[in-house]
Amino acid sequence: MTTVTVLRIICIALCCIFSAHADSLEERLNTLERIVEKQTAMIDLFKNENSELKFRVEKLEIEVVRLSGVQERDDEMGAMNGNFGNNYKNTNNRTATTFDKVGIQDGLKSSMTNKSTKLNRLAKRQAESIAFHVYLTGNSCFNDQQVLLFDGEEVDIGSAYNEHDGIYVVPETGIYVFSWSYLSNYHEWAQTEIVVNGVSKGSTISDDPTNVGFWSPATALVVVSVNAGDHVFIRRVGGRGCTAIGKNGYARTTFSGWKL
Repeated sequence: MTTVTVLRIICIALCCIFSAHADSLEERLNTLERIVEKQTAMIDLFKNENSELKFRVEKLEIEVVRLSGVQERDDEMGAMNGNFGNNYKNTNNRTATTFDKVGIQDGLKSSMTNKSTKLNRLAKRQAESIAFHVYLTGNSCFNDQQVLLFDGEEVDIGSAYNEHDGIYVVPETGIYVFSWSYLSNYHEWAQTEIVVNGVSKGSTISDDPTNVGFWSPATALVVVSVNAGDHVFIRRVGGRGCTAIGKNGYARTTFSGWKL
């Protein structure tokens, strides 16, 4: 064989190899495309089934609510029917048919009206409920003219108290009741006050008058008219020592408030 012939054979072999490799890649791509198409079709099918299931669940929920209302009305009518039936035994001036029919209708209407009124009042009270109660979790030292920082929270409906600066920001305009308790350490005393927008609205003194180590907590309460956004806080005015007792088994330092 000549060199030219050998080169031709090599070129032909390489072309065959590359052609076969290209065919293999194209076949693999076609296979992947078919798999993707199948998965896409399955995803669409699942979406349709999910939408159908949601629709059926909504229908069932509506039916449950409807049946619950029917059952409740049936129970009320049954109870009132029994009550009016007992009353009828002691009444001789009306016929049983007329009495039961009118009595049930009137009683059902009155019962539904009372229930609706109670639910509306309850919903209104829940919507308007604003209250908080915070306290010291441990003993803390507060200097004169320093705001007390209550780090424990029992309840804060309205999320208006800030434990980092000790300020309660009034969430809604209205009449509020605020109360606080302060317990100073043995042989110490402290005067505290409640401040609303920079104005003192009340004060109290926790003191050990005997100077022999008695616990003497002090509590005060004020009722004030405030506007949304007003700042309310408890401040130490002065005294001897700086310790505010968080809890000692007998009393603790707290700050509370609620809207009337």
